[in-house]
Amino acid sequence: MIIQILMECNLGYRSKYVVRTARSVVSGEFSLEEVKKMPYKKAKEELLKLFGVGVKVADCIYLFALHQLEAFPVDTHINQALEKHYPKGFPKRRYKGCEGVMQQYIFYYELFGKEK
Repeated sequence: MIIQILMECNLGYRSKYVVRTARSVVSGEFSLEEVKKMPYKKAKEELLKLFGVGVKVADCIYLFALHQLEAFPVDTHINQALEKHYPKGFPKRRYKGCEGVMQQYIFYYELFGKEK
């Protein structure tokens, strides 16, 4: 029933991932509070252990749910922007501690900010 409701929210095949992860968090099997206290690299490793969570989603959880600004989620939009504007690589050191904020600026600029 819950999976059906989530499918109606256009989560599709991800519905089962959301339900399983939610159950892990509610049961105490997985603690987001503990992950939030971890350094980025270790936190990402822990998030990747969740069913259905890949690199991008782990970074999204770390950035948006846990409010840790050093995460830099990369999807196709960001990847294309990086290739176009940062062919030598994004200067993460320059933006240390606010990489996620920069990622959001890049994302919104690519979708809405440039002239069409």
